Amino acid sequence: MSQGFARLVFAVTAAFFAVFFVWPIIQILKGGFIDAEGNLTFSYLIALLQDPIYLRGLGNSFLLACATTSIAFCIAVPLAFLADRFDFPLKLALGSLVLIPMILPPFVGAIGIKQIFGQFGAVNAFIIATGLRPEGWAFDWFAANRFWGIACVQALSLYPIVYLNAVASMANVDPAMDEAAQNLGCRGFRKFFKITLPLIRPGLFAGGTIVFIWSFTELGVPLIMDNTACPLLCRPFDHGAAVVVYSTTKYLGGHGTSIGGMLVDGGNFDWEAGGDRFPTLNHPAASYHGAVWTEAVKPLGPIAYIIRARVTLLRDMGAAMSPMTMTEKASTDAPSSASI
Repeated sequence: MSQGFARLVFAVTAAFFAVFFVWPIIQILKGGFIDAEGNLTFSYLIALLQDPIYLRGLGNSFLLACATTSIAFCIAVPLAFLADRFDFPLKLALGSLVLIPMILPPFVGAIGIKQIFGQFGAVNAFIIATGLRPEGWAFDWFAANRFWGIACVQALSLYPIVYLNAVASMANVDPAMDEAAQNLGCRGFRKFFKITLPLIRPGLFAGGTIVFIWSFTELGVPLIMDNTACPLLCRPFDHGAAVVVYSTTKYLGGHGTSIGGMLVDGGNFDWEAGGDRFPTLNHPAASYHGAVWTEAVKPLGPIAYIIRARVTLLRDMGAAMSPMTMTEKASTDAPSSASI
């Protein structure tokens, strides 16, 4: 490669990163430290640090990122060690299956975890089948340990990042180092912690950093709680919930003959700050002449979610009907439908 061509490649690369990396960061920092009049200000930062809700959210996000990264390491490093140092049947297939969480949506992993550790999941079924608990026993493992439940779900979704970096780092380790350690009597876990781990540490640091940042930036996720079981005693909004869901068919309605539900928006979550994370609220709605819900209801507060749920879902689906009404409607509509 000639020197002139190398300079051209460097200039194009530098311009690309300046436009798509450096400039967006400058704009973000400018919005946080420059007021409407163009003056430098720290009032936004001070207001953030004085708000106990934001401080608690940042603290929880930091602890969650640390826990997620630690669990991801515990999953990925042993798998990478097995994949690099041992030969076994279906090794290539296992290497492909390990990467599946990277292409699956996060909610798929959450559903899978619920099927395993939920009240009627596989773990409870196994415990009942072995006779450790009586028939009908139920226990929600992650409901009792909510923090670790979220950390496990995120770690199971992000550990392939650490795995790929660990496998690549182990593949680049000089075999002569391992042979020299074995000749000197260093084997087993001692060899791994004394020789292998220091050599692969840069790769683990790179993968761990990505997982930490990824899990830390999940700060803008609303907490939606189902408070049907204990509507009078439990106060979800005091614990940071953004939306509370109730089934009025049970305790609230006191009947089982009519289907009903209720959504309560606490007005404490900034849906607009989520941006593309909530496209139905922050992008133009075609059925309402291009209106953006977060902008349309801004004078009323951050209640775009509940307003859209009312005017859109109620319009599209209608109110829930009681079984009696549905039976009467079906008896009158069926002959008309058959004649048509």
